[in-house]
Amino acid sequence: MSRWYWSTVLQMSGAPLHMHEHALAAAASGALLGSSLLVARFPRLVAWPLAAVGSLLGGTGVLRAARSALSGGMREYPR
Repeated sequence: MSRWYWSTVLQMSGAPLHMHEHALAAAASGALLGSSLLVARFPRLVAWPLAAVGSLLGGTGVLRAARSALSGGMREYPR
C-alpha cells in the first residue's frame, strides 16, 4: 500500500499528523501485531487469565445477588 493511503487512514480529522504521531501509530500497530501473534501461538496465555477474571467477576456478582436477596434488598419499584 502506498504512503498516502496509510496517512489518510491514520488521520481522524483534517489536521496533518506530526512525526511523533506517526511513531506512536507505528508502535501501537507493532504492539497489536506482536500480541496477536503471541496469542495465536500460545492461546492458553490469554485463555487462562480471561477465565480467571471471568470467574472472579461472575462469582462476585452471584455473591452480591445472594447477599442482596437474603438481606431483603430486592424491592419492587413503583411503576
